[in-house]
Amino acid sequence: MLTRKEVVIARAIFEYCMNQDCNMYKVHPALERVHDERSRSIKVDIFTFLRKLCPGVQPMHLRMFDGWLQQFDKMQHRQKFVEACEQSVAILSHTNTKPVIPEVELAKVERQFREIDVEGKGLITLKQIELAMNLDSGILKKYDVSEDGFIDIHEYVAMMCPDEFRPPEMSGFDQEVLGTLLLSWATRHREELDEQKALYAGGVERKNEMPASMRPEVPEETWTAWNSVFDRLDTDHDGVMSAAELRSSMLLSQRVCDQLIISAQVDGHGGIPRRDFLLALLDYNKLRRPGFVMSAADS
Repeated sequence: MLTRKEVVIARAIFEYCMNQDCNMYKVHPALERVHDERSRSIKVDIFTFLRKLCPGVQPMHLRMFDGWLQQFDKMQHRQKFVEACEQSVAILSHTNTKPVIPEVELAKVERQFREIDVEGKGLITLKQIELAMNLDSGILKKYDVSEDGFIDIHEYVAMMCPDEFRPPEMSGFDQEVLGTLLLSWATRHREELDEQKALYAGGVERKNEMPASMRPEVPEETWTAWNSVFDRLDTDHDGVMSAAELRSSMLLSQRVCDQLIISAQVDGHGGIPRRDFLLALLDYNKLRRPGFVMSAADS
């Protein structure tokens, strides 16, 4: 019988030989037999090769091999996803090392906004900024987080904030909680990917984690604070924190906001439901909440 790793290697050898038409058919009798059938115009595929490589294989084994190969291919795609999550964590960590824009610099940026906002509406158009500052309106669109064609003073500060500083909104407890949320999911996705990769390396060492039921209870004030963060961000109070609501909060850059939503990977939702929000925070901090079901296994 073949192992996961051997099935993946077998496919790589088979595809290389089929595509390159090289002399590697001598590396194994199975390749010679496949080559012989191919020379007689008999259609061959990876499963033909696996049958030659493992003569006693049964249909149920071929289905298992096929499942392993599909899992391996998905794992390759997931590698890019996990790397994107970790890159967003790094971006956020770098942002958090910057000091908040000083009052003097902030006042200067706010004064620029008022000079452009000649009508005093508290909103300016992308065209007004383009004309006043000789900037490309196409580049400016990414700062219109509300996507209404206007820039308010908070969006303008985020746009004009010097690179060595961060806007005032990108600080505080709410932003720290979102950072923990992103780190929680990035860590979980990395652990799951590494566990899958270990299967194709010949084995896996499973960690014996403490059961959720044995974790210390989350302090009541912390639980209340987390729920308050969710309430502030869920502005339409539908129980789901959407990408638009996250972007409008200005707590994170648009890129990190979008990655946070993708990292949640919640089927059937266009955002982050309260339960998933709280579950990620509990899980990352290794805490539990009495009466809060951590997983299907706990119910």
